[in-house]
Amino acid sequence: MKDDSAAYSGSLLAISSSATPAAMGRFDAHGQSLWIYAEVVLKTGEGLLAALGQHFKGRPEALELIVLDRGPGQFTGLRAGIGLAQGLSMGWGIPILAIDSASVMAWSAWERLTASTSSEGSQMLSPALPRDRTQTRFVSIRDARLGAYYVAVFESLESLASSDCDSVRALSLAQVLALLRQLSAGEQGDALVLIASDAASHERLAMCEAEADGQHTPRLKKRSLHWIVPEPSSLLGALARLGLKRIENGVVPSSADAIQALYVRDEVAMDLSAQRAYRRSRSLATEA
Repeated sequence: MKDDSAAYSGSLLAISSSATPAAMGRFDAHGQSLWIYAEVVLKTGEGLLAALGQHFKGRPEALELIVLDRGPGQFTGLRAGIGLAQGLSMGWGIPILAIDSASVMAWSAWERLTASTSSEGSQMLSPALPRDRTQTRFVSIRDARLGAYYVAVFESLESLASSDCDSVRALSLAQVLALLRQLSAGEQGDALVLIASDAASHERLAMCEAEADGQHTPRLKKRSLHWIVPEPSSLLGALARLGLKRIENGVVPSSADAIQALYVRDEVAMDLSAQRAYRRSRSLATEA
């Protein structure tokens, strides 16, 4: 994805720890990878700082920006990634551009579909590139645990390239399936691109959809439906390139003290005991 009008002449550091494996990488001004590290044994971002120190041996020259995945996602990983980004930003004097993980998933899907369509000899007609006036929606679905999913619907890639998604919701499995059926009931030829955070979530959704069909529940229309499960490395690259695109579109990075994680649900930022107490209080309030 080379762009001769790149807003930066140096390089950027991308950090993503909202999902396993946590990863980080350095990218040039065109979004091309210069170095990537992904955790293997550690699962929640603890290895990022050690890898950074071993690779850079101090402040990297020509590093101008940190692009950060701010969630939603796993709580411990987000704390590790955001803390690292804030420390580097304050120590090196480099601003941070924070992007929600749902937007990164949608941008990664767009990149993958664009590459598939433009590949020489490809027979795939990408729903991300409609050739008439049909509408294309991107829906990111990430396992939020505790029986819920983080879901965001993107109606326009133009808006995705210029602003953060502010409509990430925590939905139950039944609510996710109901939303997808509603979206798939659009005009003939409309495209629906579904991005699952992992293969297990994709299989679970597909299995529940098949079971629903056996109960005479309307199935998703498959005519213009496309499932994507991004690789972790593609998500890190998408984070970097989406950050560059937003900078090009005038989005201003933030200072370290202005960065906040996107949790969506109150109970995500709790330990297990607090989660149980929270659910009990909610249940009592509902009964009352």
